[in-house]
Amino acid sequence: MKKIIVLTCLTFSTVLSAHTNNCNLFAGIKPPSNKVRETVTYGDFYNTSKTPEKFEKFTNRIVSLYADTIKELGGNLKTEFLWESTDLNAYAAKNSSNWKIVFHGALYRDKRVTDDGFIMTVCHELGHLLGGAPFKLGEETSAEGQADYWASTVCAKKYFTEFPEEVVMSNGFVRDQCSKKYENDIAAQKVCYRTTMAGYSLASFLGLQTEGKQPRFETPDKHVLDVTDQLHPLAQCRLDTFLAGSLCELEDSSVTFEEKILGAKLTTDFKCTETVDGQLVQVDKRPKCWFNEINNSVFAKYEQKVKAKKLIGGLQAGHIFIDYDNHLPGEYKIRLEPETFSAAYIKVTTPPYVQTLAAASGVNNLRFDYKFTRTGKKEIKLNLIVEYKGAVILKRVGAINLLVD
Repeated sequence: MKKIIVLTCLTFSTVLSAHTNNCNLFAGIKPPSNKVRETVTYGDFYNTSKTPEKFEKFTNRIVSLYADTIKELGGNLKTEFLWESTDLNAYAAKNSSNWKIVFHGALYRDKRVTDDGFIMTVCHELGHLLGGAPFKLGEETSAEGQADYWASTVCAKKYFTEFPEEVVMSNGFVRDQCSKKYENDIAAQKVCYRTTMAGYSLASFLGLQTEGKQPRFETPDKHVLDVTDQLHPLAQCRLDTFLAGSLCELEDSSVTFEEKILGAKLTTDFKCTETVDGQLVQVDKRPKCWFNEINNSVFAKYEQKVKAKKLIGGLQAGHIFIDYDNHLPGEYKIRLEPETFSAAYIKVTTPPYVQTLAAASGVNNLRFDYKFTRTGKKEIKLNLIVEYKGAVILKRVGAINLLVD
């Protein structure tokens, strides 16, 4: 089994440095130049002078809010500040108990990124480490959309509550949304304004830099994905995510953010409370332009290799090899079973694969033997079932197809 070193980025510079561990996810990101649009209209939303002291202060403040949580999870977090760097880059890495977040100064210095936009950036990177499911395939870090959602639903709100600023908002859409959601709580409205506009700063920067256009609150991304997008959604989808997080009240306010999100790493629940017809209900506000509840379990996908061989007398038997990655430590049981129709033609002769695995280990080439019990040209379908600690966490109907000649 192999140990996977996780590396996740917010942005990436096309000018590669000697730091080869950076992950190349945003090929369009470049250092600032006179040809790049430098400003975004925020109305009278504040933006202050940029200094190395503020660059480090914001990050250290946020990390301090989660120091106990990180320690409880066995993490040893180190932050690195590269103020002179010209890379528009920030990334988080997790290797066993060694956690790391690196920030390049050009990202904070960019005039399109407000102080609060940078605070959202820090929360995003911390969200990779603390944001919970859905995770990136084969990694212990949260998917990009989940890092955004955790950043706005949890981290930024916590920061802006602890460190309030007098900010006057002029964006009517944001004001209407936050005022309606928190109509009886002026303090919560202000936190909502700030959180949403912090997300607007970050999403606008990314949209202008990578796509050449600025996202808008009034034009949400209407795409509905069949599977959860583990990588970076488009800027409009990310803005929708920041807004959704700002308007989300986590269910059961008596439970702390850390307990709710980190208490059960397997869960994909992240419900918000809403009052509908006088009744309190739970809803999932994660935008469908990146999130799909059906396919965001700890197993995002599997890869198969089917190898059948002819023996004397025709096709009699063969092997199926399955590659997969797991995210959590514990006992896994993987089995194949033919669909009802196919059961008359094929029998899987290998017992279910059972093994206790370490966190984020990779298991390759699990071998399942089969034999045909009847002949005739038929398409045989087998279902793939994965259990974790006795509970089914993944079932793919018709996952593997075999043709009987």
